[in-house]
Amino acid sequence: MISILHEAPAQEPISVDALRDYLHAQEADEALLQSLISSARMTVEARSGLRLITQSWNLLLNDWEHSDGALSLPHYPVRSVVAIRIVGEGAAVIESSLYRLEAGARPALVFAQWRDLPRPRQSHYGIQIEIEAGFGAPDDVPEPLRLAVKTLAAHWYDMNDWNAHRPENAIPPQVRTLIEPHRLMRI
Repeated sequence: MISILHEAPAQEPISVDALRDYLHAQEADEALLQSLISSARMTVEARSGLRLITQSWNLLLNDWEHSDGALSLPHYPVRSVVAIRIVGEGAAVIESSLYRLEAGARPALVFAQWRDLPRPRQSHYGIQIEIEAGFGAPDDVPEPLRLAVKTLAAHWYDMNDWNAHRPENAIPPQVRTLIEPHRLMRI
């Protein structure tokens, strides 16, 4: 399964003004701060396995991965399955009554009788599942994750030696501590 970002978040978990206040740097360059916030959000998302702000993704599959049962979705929390499509010549949309989203599970699951669904018309990535994922608006993001974004962006802003490739320069321990309880542990 390949994930392609279809629509990026319209907002970030924290505002440029909130980061400016946190840094006590009223003269800081807005474009730099915005870039640091976006990069910090993406890093927190990658480390936690969560999507913080509402965004849409296209998941591409070669074929139905299960003859029956559940299909695991790689993003969490999933707000909705927008559509499941068979792509290629004569593209078709799968009726939403033929599948069910279990959004509360982590990972989120889609249940269907896969063998009863139409087969893809092309051999590579013939199935597209469009999902909407994320906690919602900035105020819906759990506070520890918002603080992780703010702390990481501030850390990168304060780190003047961008060429010092030491592990402690990437993600400081306090950010890892904020993220850790939200990570999905697998056995």
